Amino acid sequence: MASVYRVVHVVPVGTSLLSNFQRVFPNVVEEWGFVGWDRWAPDDPGQARLCSSYPLVLERLSGFVSSQGYGASAELSPFSRAVSVFGHGRDGVLVILYSTSTCNSKLAREAIARFLRGEGYHVQEAEIRSTRSADEFEDGLVELLDKVVRLIVDWKRKGARVYVNATPGYKAEASFLVIASLLAGADAVYYMHEAFRDLVILPAIPIKIREDVEKIIEIFKTPRNPREAEELIGSPQILRELELNGILARDTKGYRVRKWLAKLHEISRTD
Repeated sequence: MASVYRVVHVVPVGTSLLSNFQRVFPNVVEEWGFVGWDRWAPDDPGQARLCSSYPLVLERLSGFVSSQGYGASAELSPFSRAVSVFGHGRDGVLVILYSTSTCNSKLAREAIARFLRGEGYHVQEAEIRSTRSADEFEDGLVELLDKVVRLIVDWKRKGARVYVNATPGYKAEASFLVIASLLAGADAVYYMHEAFRDLVILPAIPIKIREDVEKIIEIFKTPRNPREAEELIGSPQILRELELNGILARDTKGYRVRKWLAKLHEISRTD
């Protein structure tokens, strides 16, 4: 069945569904003790309480999505408009929904997935780790590349056209997804503009990692001690600039290429 997909939509899932539900049913959310659940941090104590009420809340959210339709969330509204603009039906279309592993994000993803399956779409769900600090952010990006962007490469190789919904999700990850998707060969990126509530098609210009950066990636796949790194790069100023630009990182073993950049390079070179 998987080989018949001609169109793939990649949709990050945020928590706008929870926000919209709270706006319509504030008393219900307050009774549950989940006020502000759309803005909870990954380590908020409410996440554990939400997990314990998962089946009940999922049913209510699913009912809400069914009643509101494609206007229920920032994932569904742009997607609905995009399939209309691009002329996509339901046959041969796969929707890849991915969220973080927090309970509030998972609930939103599963409720949206239920709705789309009920609408006749084929849905694949993916989950990436939630990041609790700046130190964990890089690992989260690596997982995004491994679990989501790699799928874009795979589907492009199979001849599918890939479209990325850049509207929902967390802005830092969504911005990174757009860049990585273009490197992976996505056909179009679309966004529902907040000001005039219509779809904007962002230019899907083919991009690639510069040759000079590729050389640095190859050199620093193996950690280099400070003296060796400086000799290879040519000056301490350039070395510092590469560190500040997020290309290199320094740890106890010396200088190394950032993990997310090494993974992005690996995926972009996949044949």
